[in-house]
Amino acid sequence: MNGEFLLEIGIEEVPAGYIKPALKSLTELFSRFLENSLIAHGSIETFATPRRLILRISNVADMSDSKTFEKTGPPVASAYDESGAPTKAASGFARSQGVAVEDLIQVQTPKGEVVGVRKVEDGRSTLETFSSAVPELLEKIYFPKTMRWMDLDTRFVRPVHWVLAIFNGRTIPFVFGNVATSNSSFGHRFVHPGNFNVSCFNELREKLAEQGIEIDFEKRSAMIKDEVALIAESEGFVPFEDETLLEEVTFLVESPYPIVGSFPKDFLELPASILITCMKKHQRYFCLQDSQGRITNRFIAINNTPVRDEDVSRRGHQRVLKARLEDARFYFREDRKQPLSSRLDALKGVIFHSKLGTAFEKVQRFSAIAAMLAKMWAPEKAQIVDRAASLCKCDLETGIVYEFPELQGIIGSYYARLDGETDEVATAIREHYLPTRAGDDLPEGIVGAILSISDRMDTICGCFSVGLIPSGAADPYALRRHALSIIQILMRHEWKVSLEWLIKQAIDLVGSKVTRSREDVESEVFDFFRTRFLILNGI
Repeated sequence: MNGEFLLEIGIEEVPAGYIKPALKSLTELFSRFLENSLIAHGSIETFATPRRLILRISNVADMSDSKTFEKTGPPVASAYDESGAPTKAASGFARSQGVAVEDLIQVQTPKGEVVGVRKVEDGRSTLETFSSAVPELLEKIYFPKTMRWMDLDTRFVRPVHWVLAIFNGRTIPFVFGNVATSNSSFGHRFVHPGNFNVSCFNELREKLAEQGIEIDFEKRSAMIKDEVALIAESEGFVPFEDETLLEEVTFLVESPYPIVGSFPKDFLELPASILITCMKKHQRYFCLQDSQGRITNRFIAINNTPVRDEDVSRRGHQRVLKARLEDARFYFREDRKQPLSSRLDALKGVIFHSKLGTAFEKVQRFSAIAAMLAKMWAPEKAQIVDRAASLCKCDLETGIVYEFPELQGIIGSYYARLDGETDEVATAIREHYLPTRAGDDLPEGIVGAILSISDRMDTICGCFSVGLIPSGAADPYALRRHALSIIQILMRHEWKVSLEWLIKQAIDLVGSKVTRSREDVESEVFDFFRTRFLILNGI
């Protein structure tokens, strides 16, 4: 007989970025567990809101399959004498396995033929298996950070408030942390805080839906996207398309309730990138643009509870955002009191790494690399490359980047244009940070591409030169991503270069800061790139 396994872990609000990896880990853990336990099952599904992780497995067998296995003993040569009679070794092994010596079999192994016994282990109740195994599985769910609470030894992403665990309508008994399992779930924390009993997944989903909670991420995301688009259209605007923000907001709310707000129009003097960052990164608001694609002073916030008085809620959102924008405007006006180029000397006081010197020294190193590459690939742009290289890190010393680090490069590009720099220089300042993540855009311009390669090559060779080498999953300086980016940019622009030569030049520029054998560093960096190339091309 098959049944449904349902697990719901009720927790305090989980950071949005933790949920997707946790669901993936939850699926993998239970899939391996069921396979290793020889428990037949159907599909595995996961669902989540900020306060609950849900796992549903269909058609789970109520007993695990029986298991046939072999236990091996002494070599055949020592188990039987010359006449074929069993020796003490054979008799002792048979006795230890609870079988008659006549039941021993001969098994071929890599070390030769040995005697053995074939046994059949009967299947075990799935309910009992779950009861003993699930608590251990829950502690293995991957989260970037976990915590203890009260005086418990249990670790989890946040304190656990309830655990619903049901198999085929029956509660699976176990304790996780200080919480005993039951067949009860809880509704919305503020709207329906009481508990209710369920016997299956469909009942859980329906009762939560009655309270306005949609547990399916895709459906909740579509709901938010549709409501934002509908409200924007009714106001005569268009929302900025931002899948990253949509995913984050979806994992921040159990029941989405949108509301429109605005900020004073005089803040529109700020660059759109600053306005968007204030709304998106800090407040998780959806920005609205007009029909010409220009940013407006309107936004949509997504509440996690129904709004009794929209005006009160709106004023709250607007007050918080205005404070952010006031800070941004202050930094922006202060920044504009001096040109971007004047900040180059200030990089002498910015430490890139204690073993590799200041940001100013780094600029000098990768500027020299960029000059060599420009001479090779685009000699007519040598002066532009030099100018862009000298400016591309200057915005690290601006107030805006200090307040909004994610705007480095973007704000530098904007300030460069205000200072009268050419479009090519300004674009290169922004593009030299590309790609910022897997799947991101590559630099389109030649100058930005040259700077991106040079900056990343200096980082890789510098780190290897002083022993800051990735190990296992640890790669704090993102050297693997830098190497992949260099390879992708070279392939994109179809540039040819001797990698051994480029590595040697970059290490030479690190100069006296090199603390390891240069030959070893050159060899290791080359192998590092070769491995990334093979991975990138699926070899």
